[in-house]
Amino acid sequence: MQLNFGENYLILSLKIGANNYYPMVYPIFCLKMYKTKDYDYDLPESLIAQNPVQPPDNSKLLVCQKQSSGYKYMQGLFKDISNFLSNESVLFFNNSKVVKAQVFLQQKEIVDKNNKHKFLKSGQVFFLDNLGDNRFEAMVFPGDKFIVGAKIYIEEDIFIMVEKITIAGRILRLHGMSIHDFLEKHGTIPLPPYIQENSNKKELYQTNFAQIDGSTAAPTAGLHFTNNLMSTLQSQGIIFEYLTLHIGIGTFKPIITEDIREYDIHQEKVIIDKQIFEKIADYYYCGKDIVGVGTTSTRVLESLPYLWDEVRKNFKFDQQTIKFRDFVKKQSNNEIQGLKFNENQIEFYTKVFIYPGFEFKIVQNLITNFHLPQSSLLALVAGFMGYENLFDAYHFAIQEEYRFFSFGDAMFIKNK
Repeated sequence: MQLNFGENYLILSLKIGANNYYPMVYPIFCLKMYKTKDYDYDLPESLIAQNPVQPPDNSKLLVCQKQSSGYKYMQGLFKDISNFLSNESVLFFNNSKVVKAQVFLQQKEIVDKNNKHKFLKSGQVFFLDNLGDNRFEAMVFPGDKFIVGAKIYIEEDIFIMVEKITIAGRILRLHGMSIHDFLEKHGTIPLPPYIQENSNKKELYQTNFAQIDGSTAAPTAGLHFTNNLMSTLQSQGIIFEYLTLHIGIGTFKPIITEDIREYDIHQEKVIIDKQIFEKIADYYYCGKDIVGVGTTSTRVLESLPYLWDEVRKNFKFDQQTIKFRDFVKKQSNNEIQGLKFNENQIEFYTKVFIYPGFEFKIVQNLITNFHLPQSSLLALVAGFMGYENLFDAYHFAIQEEYRFFSFGDAMFIKNK
């Protein structure tokens, strides 16, 4: 085999016989899709949505219908998405709830491990993950005040003790109050860094179906679904399913490696019902259309094949579900961590990274917002619709003045 590069292509020559080679020509963009710099694009600041449209289902919708070559674009409003969904659609929503993760500390007393009293004029605790037993991981500021063994008093009988320093921040144990009550009383909902702070906006940064506390960012594709729209869809026979992925601040981080394949993506906690395997098998054999509502729901669904073998050891399934194994099977690897079984639920952390070349096993259609340049979410959408198709769609959306990011407009990518 010989490999040669041209200006806009590469030539892979396979040896046939003693001295003959069969050349195969590939466009160079096949290589571009792995370069982080090629996931950048120019976006006018005026198209960064600072407020959601009211009602949210009045936002614009770009429908990308897959054709034999490329995609056909159709424009409309999100409330009309029922016109593009089939009656066989099953929508998977992320029901994680954004917690009041950002706690500002003012005029607080600190007692170190040597019982010396100090004073914190101003500081911050940013909740990252609930570790159980009233312990949680958090980013803290200023770091030199949060030394191991220190107690930061929130109220007279309520304090945070610093147990450990981590790469992300600190492991903290809360005394005198539950973590939930602490965040509800003292915390505030954090907004994405590109949205100007406003207390009214914080109230809108939550889906109508949010139930399980744990996220520090909203599953923004779900923000478009109003109660009226969901009632309309259900009356049309469309099925709703819910799963949980707690979104961390890593969702806003850009890919920092030159090649996206070398990026160590952030992990996120997932909670699912073990029956999800049976349901997906039923939907698959009944010809249903599985729709991921957002990149987070898609990440959960496409993580399932990685844990199937371990799940089968702990739960019994019917023969149809076991047969489905042949369709979803992938080898076990490091993409799934911290796998736990709690009665009928499964918990784990997913590090599945989806980008061009990824083989989708579950999700057939995708509803999503427009994402940040050089982000893992943008790479996921490129993996779903193709690198060149993604940027064609984004350039079209910019030209048509769609609104971008968390409070922005939406895409419905129809591959089926």
